[in-house]
Amino acid sequence: PEATSDERVAFLHFLRIQDPGADAKTNITACNEIADVLVRSPELATLRTLDRAALLTRDLCFRETAEDAPSRVPPILLSAVNTLAACVEVGAIKLYAQISTPKSPEAVAMRARYEDQGFGKDYMLSFMGFDAVLGADCDGDEARAEGGGWLGWCTLQ
Repeated sequence: PEATSDERVAFLHFLRIQDPGADAKTNITACNEIADVLVRSPELATLRTLDRAALLTRDLCFRETAEDAPSRVPPILLSAVNTLAACVEVGAIKLYAQISTPKSPEAVAMRARYEDQGFGKDYMLSFMGFDAVLGADCDGDEARAEGGGWLGWCTLQ
């Protein structure tokens, strides 16, 4: 289903937070702002929104026309997918409570995965039909980067 205008506005605001810009902030240091947006717009932390973000990321960053996208777009979109995937998997409040000041080995590992964009990479690879365990696409063919850049880009980030 199409996103409502309120959902679109909330997503655009969420994307703005994902852009570190000149502040060199990270999603860890911006966690209060991100959590506030997620609490005010709980529809963001849903599989439906995550799928929309993954589709947008795939279409803007990993198709033949990907080089036409401004250079800031891929990191912003992957950051958004990473945050949404983590929120869908763990829960928004639980995620930031765990990773803001990790006190257990599990929380430290979760923070490392989040900082390394692991939630987003895992979700995007699956979304695009790549099985990271088998090293093949879902049809069993040898792995290939759609649009020429996803696998390499993931490993460089």
